[in-house]
Amino acid sequence: MDADTPRFLESELAPAPAHACRFHVIPVPYEATTSYGRGTARGPQAVLAASNQLETWNGRGIPAAAGIYTQPAVEVRGGPEDVLARIETAVLRALDSASAEIASGPSGIESGPRKDASGTALQVVPVLLGGEHTVTLGALRALQKRCGPFGIIQFDAHADLRESYEGTPYSHACVMRRAVDDLNLSLFQIGVRSLSREERDFRRNRRIPGLDVSGAEDEARGNPGSSFLPSGFPDKIYITFDVDALDASLMPATGTPEPGGLFWRQVLALVERALVGRVCLGFDVVELAPIPGMHAPEYTAARLVYEIMGLTLPHAGPWPGAAYLLATSGRKPLDITRNFASYTVQDSQVRRIGVTVKELINKLKDAGWTFREGGNHTVGISPDGARKTVFNRRPQDVGPETLRSLERQTGVKLS
Repeated sequence: MDADTPRFLESELAPAPAHACRFHVIPVPYEATTSYGRGTARGPQAVLAASNQLETWNGRGIPAAAGIYTQPAVEVRGGPEDVLARIETAVLRALDSASAEIASGPSGIESGPRKDASGTALQVVPVLLGGEHTVTLGALRALQKRCGPFGIIQFDAHADLRESYEGTPYSHACVMRRAVDDLNLSLFQIGVRSLSREERDFRRNRRIPGLDVSGAEDEARGNPGSSFLPSGFPDKIYITFDVDALDASLMPATGTPEPGGLFWRQVLALVERALVGRVCLGFDVVELAPIPGMHAPEYTAARLVYEIMGLTLPHAGPWPGAAYLLATSGRKPLDITRNFASYTVQDSQVRRIGVTVKELINKLKDAGWTFREGGNHTVGISPDGARKTVFNRRPQDVGPETLRSLERQTGVKLS
């Protein structure tokens, strides 16, 4: 990362290699066609900075335990096709990282593509931070190359279905037209409440489904386990979230704020229901235009990114988890080769793999070991006095690699 660009949740996550992380955050500070208020170029940096005020526990689980890798910001100089090509490359890099060769290291990870227990190659979830909405097109192109046909769930105050706007087909007002016409992708729109006559006619003629705000409010109160998407909608989906889908009282920091929009709990309920029975290939949050001195909108955008991460976990395939959360005290990165825990994510819940130092000591005491206390450590001595093991006294846990090492050192079954 650029020294001036923070990582997403840098305050809580130690640096992690790309192959270890489920989510790849890709900042794209592109702003070329904004047509009212400006400032979306500052959006990605503001979201990354605000993310460091987040807590890892979001009320349901710890999405960060699946690993979050932040790519360098995409270079946005040049024409729109040049920028879109760079975005496509960045997304392809993220998608391919899970299959990259991994060198065997002290953690004992074997080289080869990362796979789940069934041998299926693991799927990275790219997360774009815009920038204007045009950036979504680069991600869609990359995903179509790797994943084939899929559907788009668009949260937006505007339809973005114009053929051209202010002289360019690559305007933020045209991005969904490019997706439908150029890429032949299915589209479902949520929260649209401002559109041109051309867009109204296009939606009718192409029978593009969606929910207006009143319909979205009704569906947000529906059964969380049921989907509101049409039965024939693709099983694989991409979520694009223009922050102006939110009501302007909640999200004033955008180029074209619209009153009468969606609110926080409605959005989360709608995302959750849109994902039912489907696989999420990736998502983006775009069009934040930070207002100097007003922190709430950028924090809201950062929290939205993190919440969508959590909601996608049960719908993006298995992932073994990454051991790069920072410790609760001392601000030291987790390291599964030392006295820390390894974590895995299953059904949106973080589960610990390993045992606590106290549990280890009790197991060794049961085997006849005695212990001598030091200033900040405990020394274990085997019954015959031939073996010694030193434990640092920490509130953290011992990961599986440390367990195996200790079992070899002590000759006692500890796991």
